[in-house]
Amino acid sequence: MNYFSLQSLTSHISILHGLRDFLKYGKTYPKQGFDTKGLLILFLFKFCLITVYILILDIMDVGDFDHKFEAFLKESPYLILILVGIVAPLWEELIFRYPLNLKKKGLLTALVMSAFMAVGDLWPVMVGYMLFLIWMFVSSKIGKPLHIKWIVYISSAFFAIIHLGNFEDLDYLGYWYLMPLLVLTQFFGGLILCFLRLSHGLWLAIYFHAFWNILLISLVLWAGGVEVG
Repeated sequence: MNYFSLQSLTSHISILHGLRDFLKYGKTYPKQGFDTKGLLILFLFKFCLITVYILILDIMDVGDFDHKFEAFLKESPYLILILVGIVAPLWEELIFRYPLNLKKKGLLTALVMSAFMAVGDLWPVMVGYMLFLIWMFVSSKIGKPLHIKWIVYISSAFFAIIHLGNFEDLDYLGYWYLMPLLVLTQFFGGLILCFLRLSHGLWLAIYFHAFWNILLISLVLWAGGVEVG
């Protein structure tokens, strides 16, 4: 019984080995040895990374920037829960993870949806991402696509940078040196979602993204004592 449990645990932890190989070499292992427990281990791994990240920000005295969702949470917590927990994961996965297989349908969908996000102070970022999508399509058509590992890292970088728009009245030029730190968690999260999308399908990436966002919003509501009734 103990042997079986240890063997089972080892097989579930292998999801982290798969993530390592994916980030290092761009390897994927579709549908191999992955289940709910494997997903939970990956989720806990991300939670530990985020916890360490938050502690580092606190030690460095970084993080006093106002977040746009703070006021919205107090006024409309249920609406924010729906937007952040359901709408945002679906929208963002279609834009940043759907086109990773380099197929025409995914690239075109991401390109059209990205156009709707090319507004506000960060519109140049989305325009840059749209150009990246076009380049991905053209390079794959001529038989010279970029290695999937670099596509994943570049896509995750765009995904992270666009989240700078979550901060209220952020002086991008004045605090340029803090920009990577402010969205580092989104970058790592994007890498994990890319892994799930390419190894186990788009819907699993959407579910993981949605569950993570719902958990975070729920923790904020609970810790902040925001009334939702």
